[in-house]
Amino acid sequence: MTNLVSLDQTIVDVQRDFKKLLQKTYTLIQKYNNAYGDEDGRVEFFVQYFLLNLWLLIQFDSFLEVFARRSNRVSRHVQLAPQDAIQFMSQYDTINRASYCTKAMFNIEIFLKNLAKGLGKKTDIGYRTLTRTIKDSLSLTEAQFDILNVLTRVRNSLHNNGYHTEEDFEVVIRGKSYKFEENKQVKFSGWDNLYIMFDELLDVMVVIIESTEVKQLAKIPYNTSVTYHDIQ
Repeated sequence: MTNLVSLDQTIVDVQRDFKKLLQKTYTLIQKYNNAYGDEDGRVEFFVQYFLLNLWLLIQFDSFLEVFARRSNRVSRHVQLAPQDAIQFMSQYDTINRASYCTKAMFNIEIFLKNLAKGLGKKTDIGYRTLTRTIKDSLSLTEAQFDILNVLTRVRNSLHNNGYHTEEDFEVVIRGKSYKFEENKQVKFSGWDNLYIMFDELLDVMVVIIESTEVKQLAKIPYNTSVTYHDIQ
């Protein structure tokens, strides 16, 4: 039961952090909407990220409701032994983390490809080559380049049962070292570390948008998000 209480408290604690990220993103939407209009990729990127964070905050609420002491949200479907309940709770949280990281990185890759196209660069390339192109084009630092790439590795580890299966990689963020070692478990993919990484990533996206080269682009196109009605 200790694990249940610990994860509950973690969710309560990080709700405040991701609400700050939601508010930070909303401020950026307003800023770039005023500068470029609501049909620009700079605005659309932050709109999509705002909606993703709103979804996450609702998922946090749902998580706490599902696993509340008197909740019947699980028992109405199946009776779980205590250890099985802990395993389900952990899996529920892992699905949320993997979903959040995956959608966020999809949004970032789409925006960076549209940006690269606007800068006259190749776009039929992998994400890491794309970010290297962006780094070289806009004179980003190596640290900023690493921040653009660290969350792809976190996402991939979540898809591999928590293990890093690529080459070794290390990045230092806010004085803390995040070291990925080949075929070893990644132990820093919890919500507290994800918040720090995404908060820093958001700052790098702002640096990119505020660069002289990108400011000179009158408009960055974007791909309209697929809706429920588009796939019927």
